[in-house]
Amino acid sequence: DVDRMLVVTFTRAAASDMRAKLSKKLGERAAAGDARCREQTLRLERASITTLHAFCADFLRTHFEAAGVDPAFRVLDDAIARQLLDEALESCPGLRLVLMEPFTGGWFEDETRGRFMRERVGALQPVVRALAGEYGAAFVPLQAMFDEYSRLVPAKELIWDGVHPTITGHELIARQWLGCVQARFGDAE
Repeated sequence: DVDRMLVVTFTRAAASDMRAKLSKKLGERAAAGDARCREQTLRLERASITTLHAFCADFLRTHFEAAGVDPAFRVLDDAIARQLLDEALESCPGLRLVLMEPFTGGWFEDETRGRFMRERVGALQPVVRALAGEYGAAFVPLQAMFDEYSRLVPAKELIWDGVHPTITGHELIARQWLGCVQARFGDAE
């Protein structure tokens, strides 16, 4: 039943699109006489199709005592996050920011997930680069580095599932981080 499913995406737009596609497909089948799809269409409104952030926030609000959080907590939106960042930089003039580029590996066991992840991460990469420029942060480019090393060794030796780095991948990230921080700020402390 669709109202017993949990579907989690990264963006509200993707969640909305997924709900719309599911509604369209169920509606088409219901119109063709499929009674089960007609029932599922009615249940779709109660289906949990949401973003990862919204799901986690709902989960924490439901289980706030076990999680040890205030049930009235709020998730920061971009404007508030930028305001806090501005305030932190203003109150701590020596604060150094380091932003690392999101990246994906060259392979995924599920190619559909791989296409989705490459698309989403690819959309975030210029945003992070722009934020680094806007806030005077050190920017650590990682995608080109992983792409280059993937030509020398199997991608799976660097990023074990297409997203999470292996020990070798972490070592490469650390070296890249140190180099970029030293280049930007003159030291790595």
